[in-house]
Amino acid sequence: MVLLKNKKTMLYTGDFNTIRTKLHAPAQVPDEKIDALVIESTYALREHPERKKLEKDFSNEVKDALGEHQTVLIPAFAIGRTQELLTILSTNGVESDIYIDGMGRQVLEIMAEYSGYISEYKNLANAVQEAKIVSRNQDRKKALKRPSVIITTAGMCLHPDTFVQQADGVCKKISEVESEVYTVNNCKVVPGTVSRRVANPAPNKLLEIRTQSSSLKCTYEHEFMVLEGLKTKWKHASELKKGDYITAASYIPFKGTEQELKIKVSVKNQPNVKKAYLPEKTNPKMAQFLGYFTGDGHVKQHKLVYITDKDISNLKFYSALAKEVFGVAGVIQLNERNRLAIYSTLVAKFLEAVENRRSPKRRIPEFIQKSTEETASAFLRGLFDAEGTVSNSTNKSVSMYSSSTDIAAVTQALLLRFGIRSENREVIKHAGEKTFTGKMIRINNPHDLLKFAKKIGFSSEDKKKKLNHLLTIVGGGYSHAEIYPLKRRELYEMVKTALGLKKIPQVFGRKYELSSSCKKNCTRPVLEGVIKELLDLRKHGANALAAEIKNLLDSDLAFSKILGVKKIESDVDKVFDLTIPGTSNYIANGLVVHNCDGGPALSYLKEMQARQNGVIMLTGFQVPGTNGASLLKGEKLRLGGLQQKITLPVKQFDFSAHSGRKELFEFVKLVNPEKVYCMHGDQQSCLTFADELTQQGFVAKAPALGETYEV
Repeated sequence: MVLLKNKKTMLYTGDFNTIRTKLHAPAQVPDEKIDALVIESTYALREHPERKKLEKDFSNEVKDALGEHQTVLIPAFAIGRTQELLTILSTNGVESDIYIDGMGRQVLEIMAEYSGYISEYKNLANAVQEAKIVSRNQDRKKALKRPSVIITTAGMCLHPDTFVQQADGVCKKISEVESEVYTVNNCKVVPGTVSRRVANPAPNKLLEIRTQSSSLKCTYEHEFMVLEGLKTKWKHASELKKGDYITAASYIPFKGTEQELKIKVSVKNQPNVKKAYLPEKTNPKMAQFLGYFTGDGHVKQHKLVYITDKDISNLKFYSALAKEVFGVAGVIQLNERNRLAIYSTLVAKFLEAVENRRSPKRRIPEFIQKSTEETASAFLRGLFDAEGTVSNSTNKSVSMYSSSTDIAAVTQALLLRFGIRSENREVIKHAGEKTFTGKMIRINNPHDLLKFAKKIGFSSEDKKKKLNHLLTIVGGGYSHAEIYPLKRRELYEMVKTALGLKKIPQVFGRKYELSSSCKKNCTRPVLEGVIKELLDLRKHGANALAAEIKNLLDSDLAFSKILGVKKIESDVDKVFDLTIPGTSNYIANGLVVHNCDGGPALSYLKEMQARQNGVIMLTGFQVPGTNGASLLKGEKLRLGGLQQKITLPVKQFDFSAHSGRKELFEFVKLVNPEKVYCMHGDQQSCLTFADELTQQGFVAKAPALGETYEV
């Protein structure tokens, strides 16, 4: 709770509880006279069970299950709930092995540093000493070998700097996500609703997964989509290794609309300012100039626009484009650093209002990300005209360097709108004695280079010629470098099974190297060829397999090879995740990752369901749309990529950290404030709580979103 004092005294409760628990002493009523009480209303309409009886009943249920040789799975929050349940079971005589998995184990270490704040720290410390901490997959297998209790988090988390693709076209850091996101459903990228965003304390160690397309920092439990046979499944980050392939998005189906530019430019007390046209809406020409400026431009003294480029013909092109867009011609200055200079206070202030940060903090405006394909394409063309290079030698690629992590991530996301896949890698540049770290966006697949030429391209004549020459070298179609993580020996077995034969026709081995011993991965040309051969056979099994392979080739998915998996020290206080009901995944740094509703808990549940041995105990409110809510309703869950009906017993206990109805009303009476504001609950709870307090003689309100009150 927070007590604020000025001319008036206000008490802001946040989430609180007046009942003593194993971790916390009850919330205390302050001695001061309170003018305004802002109080949570989460359980204003619900009573909680008596705490000591609840703890005893819960412990007895666990003992009964263990006595029947069942494994008890308890999904729990990493902060608070895990430690409280561990202490309850220990102090109530549960003697079987208790395993702690997920992020709860790191929280235990943090709590040890602040033991003075824990009401029963000695009991917690004893319980921790007796518990078994899960740190690797072998420990998980051991936990399931005989009846035991497993307390594990249901979630996984990512580093806050991870970029997530929102469904409104904007690519944002996960710590800032605020709308629908793109998710994968039946191998297609589609919009999905975010029901919640969670932040958890960061563990001491994270894993950095570095792939061909991008890299990502995450907790050990976070799950990535992988291909197994022709089906997708999930793997924990801790199970991944160098050489594995994980799934990435190959296309983002966002079309966008032109955006109103609500940019106000003030030039008061400057009577001699030259006139200029300032765009009121996004359009391709404005976007292309802005892309070029984003790459190599800056504003000086609020009245001069400078764009540097050694390519004089490029400067001339963009000088003419500035005239079209703003009605102001630029001047090309030739010296050691050739540059385009635009002397216009209005244009300079307009560009400052759009993006005033210098690299590495510069960003691509959200209105560009939300705009049409034509406008987004024009922006990328300008950006690649400024910062892009074409290599016809070893790399055979189109690339772009930026010292801004944001620009690199958003550029990679924008390219996916056109089905153009790219690599986003950290590079180090040297300029004299100085060293610069930045990001390189590189396009090197022949098919992606062809798409880039058709849908983005260059206005720079020099780069345009180099790109055309590059296409003649690499060819315009898919190459054998486009790998699918399906071994040819696996495909051999699939074809054999589909045809019902002991050996497959010779053509498959001769043309596509399919054999029982070939360890090579399949490529797109191989899979396309196998589809054709299968369809030519006109057999039911062959047609079904051909359809499965075609579904994979027609998907919005690609597969990125892992270049390295490294343990790193955490450099942040919090890690983040999202919940997407239904699909339970989203796109992070271009990779397909599982959301927080699952984690280690689902891995245990999958094994327990297969063995038909175990009891699931839920210990709090289950948010609608989550796996916990589905369990209570008897709905199917996605386990190992398949929807399954859970037939194990599911029990629920109300270990809420919030005050119940009785405690809330008692607290208001003890505080006796002049005014009460009922908040932090659903609308019905807040309104009913305020009405009942009013009937008891209090001045109570349930503020609606956006309403303002004077205390």
